[in-house]
Amino acid sequence: MDGAKPAMRATEKVSVSLAAEDVDWARKKAEQDGKSLSAVLSEALRRQRQSEARRRLLEELALRASMSATVS
Repeated sequence: MDGAKPAMRATEKVSVSLAAEDVDWARKKAEQDGKSLSAVLSEALRRQRQSEARRRLLEELALRASMSATVS
């Protein structure tokens, strides 16, 4: 073994339970956009991750701003 990390999988097939109304919305969205259901769900998850990253960044910036205000 040369210590190389195994390659990351690009995709993984999973089975999940979702609210029926969410599945209906996702299927309609996929059809409207000419995408697969997987693509719609992947985009929704990616946007959620981005939203959480923005929230963490804003919290960090607010913390830094409050720390620099107390130092001044």
